[in-house]
Amino acid sequence: MTVRIGVDFGGTKIEAAALDEDGRFLVRERVSTPQDYEKAVRAAAALVDRVEAEAGRPGTVGVGHPGSISPKTDRIRNSNSTWLNDKPFGPDLAAAMGRKVKLANDADCLALSESRDGAGSGAGVVFAVIFGTGCGGGLVVNGALIRGRNGFAGEWGHGPLPWARADEASECWCGRKNCLETFISGTGLQKDFTRATGESWTAEEIVEAARLAPLPVNGGHDASLLRSSPRKRGPSEPTAPREAPTSDAGEQPPALSALGPRFRGDERILDTALALEAHARAALDRWMLRTARGLANVCNLIDPDVIVIGGGLSNVHEFYEQAPALIGAYVFSDTFETPLVPAAWGDSSGVRGAARLWS
Repeated sequence: MTVRIGVDFGGTKIEAAALDEDGRFLVRERVSTPQDYEKAVRAAAALVDRVEAEAGRPGTVGVGHPGSISPKTDRIRNSNSTWLNDKPFGPDLAAAMGRKVKLANDADCLALSESRDGAGSGAGVVFAVIFGTGCGGGLVVNGALIRGRNGFAGEWGHGPLPWARADEASECWCGRKNCLETFISGTGLQKDFTRATGESWTAEEIVEAARLAPLPVNGGHDASLLRSSPRKRGPSEPTAPREAPTSDAGEQPPALSALGPRFRGDERILDTALALEAHARAALDRWMLRTARGLANVCNLIDPDVIVIGGGLSNVHEFYEQAPALIGAYVFSDTFETPLVPAAWGDSSGVRGAARLWS
């Protein structure tokens, strides 16, 4: 029986899994990622050895990683885990594992997995995105992963935020300004909320609080960010939604810098809680609209058959409900019917796609 081993090499964890020829999991294990290059390479090799031993037979190895491999130097570039950059990751992994290893960007692995037997199965053009610490994309056309001549196809997170307004400005770790990743990654959502409140919450906590807001998340987008479309809208299409509070201008919920510790359970102070929830709702609304603008640019360029969303923010069900109208306001078309769907394999998609680099 053929065994394919996939490795999802992330900034905080390394996961390895062995799949049989039908794509069923045989073994899965994960470890924390050492924040040292040589130790991380050894940890990945040791993890593969354990998974292979538990599977009971040797297998091929594919690895998904942040960033891309330069075809000129064969080294990692543009990884938000910056300690990986300019390292000969592929050769070092092959030496540590004693075999040939195939590598691909982590979002490419997501796209490959979901196009084969996931949410994009049967679609001709699949665009997949990851919203996590960073923001990446992968493209599969008729079952084939598109890497591009220079090996960086899908890096949409490092284009500029489309239709940006004057008060939307952010510095990116890559050295450029206003990269889309700084606004729509999980880290970007956290920073936007922190700018408004002074509070350091996880993206998951922000989403949870937004759902508790006195006003629903639905329709809370800043109307000034919606593009004025020359096309005539049909009677069933939404009108411009109400304006929500923003962190940069306009009427805002109360400032929170001096309101004391964050609330939990019975210790919640009502006024503070309501203000935090309103800020969370406004931050989530901004995130949804900015994400829609970024995806509209992708749709204008390649018009995919399906958009698959992975990463921690793939669980924001409000976005799937509102995305068609939000994206539709920016695409250069009188119709937008592209389905947006969460990754069917969830956080397992990356490791599955890595394993399938050999198929």
